[in-house]
Amino acid sequence: MIHRARPVLSAVARFMLAVVLVGTVLGVVSGSARADNPITVSGSTTASEFPQALVFRLSATDSAADITKIELRFKQRGDASTEIAKPEFVPGRQVEATYRWKTDKTQVPPGAAVEFYWIVSDAAGNTLTTETQTVFYDDLRFPWKQRRNDDIAFYWYKGSDDFGDYVFNVATSALGRISTDIGAQVEYPIRIYAYANQDDFRSAFPSLGGTRLWIGGQAFPDLAITVQILPDAGDDTDWIHDVIPHEISHLVFYQATHHPPADPPRWLDEGLAQYNEESDQWYAIALVEDAAENGTLFSLKVLSGSFFNDPDKTRLAYAESYHAVGYIFDTYGREGMARLIAAFGAGKTRDAAFQEALGLSLDDFDQQWQRSLGVTPATALPSPTPLPTEDRPWLNPTAPPWAKKTPGGPEATAITPTTPGTPVVQVQTPPPVAPTGTPVPGNDTPVWLTVVGGTFCCASAVLAVAFLVGLVWLVRR
Repeated sequence: MIHRARPVLSAVARFMLAVVLVGTVLGVVSGSARADNPITVSGSTTASEFPQALVFRLSATDSAADITKIELRFKQRGDASTEIAKPEFVPGRQVEATYRWKTDKTQVPPGAAVEFYWIVSDAAGNTLTTETQTVFYDDLRFPWKQRRNDDIAFYWYKGSDDFGDYVFNVATSALGRISTDIGAQVEYPIRIYAYANQDDFRSAFPSLGGTRLWIGGQAFPDLAITVQILPDAGDDTDWIHDVIPHEISHLVFYQATHHPPADPPRWLDEGLAQYNEESDQWYAIALVEDAAENGTLFSLKVLSGSFFNDPDKTRLAYAESYHAVGYIFDTYGREGMARLIAAFGAGKTRDAAFQEALGLSLDDFDQQWQRSLGVTPATALPSPTPLPTEDRPWLNPTAPPWAKKTPGGPEATAITPTTPGTPVVQVQTPPPVAPTGTPVPGNDTPVWLTVVGGTFCCASAVLAVAFLVGLVWLVRR
């Protein structure tokens, strides 16, 4: 029998034809998609007017009809909801749209990551939705210097480079220690902004007005940002070793446990923050022991939500939080704390998290902790009436030793207790260096190039797959 040779050349030709056909189809699909949507965006930019406003601008053209509707949708990173804004523009084939997001009445910190995209529609019913962009709302009034790695960044504008290095080293050391203690890593890099004095700090938050003069810092856990008054005080570094680990603890805790419906108790968050401060907490221990002896100890259930307006009760609340966290580490070790954080990170409720991690409910743990202090649980003070939300808009403030307080007035409420220390003296420093801008990933790339590039990459990927399939087919034949 004569075996006829397979037409290899014909097979190759058929394969190449198939590849050409696939490429042609892809080209038609991509071309028709572009042809079907006459709307193009030629520019999408932002401009910071911190702290007053963040300005969004869009340039777009339409080859088929007048552009009649433009929406800007944006949110701060971590927000559950997206804001819908109607920018100002004149309808037409070529439009320039502008929206000014006013931030002077809200709490938006420097460096806040804002995610946004545009939806453009015309009179013919065509709609274009742009890719999501991210911009960092920088405070351009100051010439910021920075030290950073993949997990943490420190920004300051007054003070020597040695000061910046010192704070950055304290921060990186604290982050490593906290991550080890609770078994959690950060998803978003932590950003620390240091204002040199109270006036500069308060100018970043116009909504404060002339109130709450004791506030010397604020954490924004959902944005992985903390903003502090942190002057270069030479050799007086005690406050740095307290406030930096304290704030980093809040930010790491949020990223590790923010997983609805998980609702970790307030005392756990605040207690960990104080536990991670590097100063001696003898004052907190003394407060708790005195309260246990005098019958004024609060149960941890009381401290699971908001704290108090009364300064003395607030100090005791923070002290008890610190003591209870220390009890967890002493009784269950790092492993127990890591299990508890992981349970909240998995979305467990309070009782379920404590049961899974420590083998008992939150109430049972509360009673066990109280007994360790010689207190009969039934004598713990009952829960107070929760504070109205509008009375406590600043939920994560810090009060440095030099902060101004109004004795007995509303400015003295909800003060974060600190170990008494020597007031920090501001030191004159050389003029700061030129500002270092904060990069915006992908923000330099025009939207149209992103879209076209994405289409090209998808087409290339499909062609590569087709080539490999054809090659395997040839070998098998």
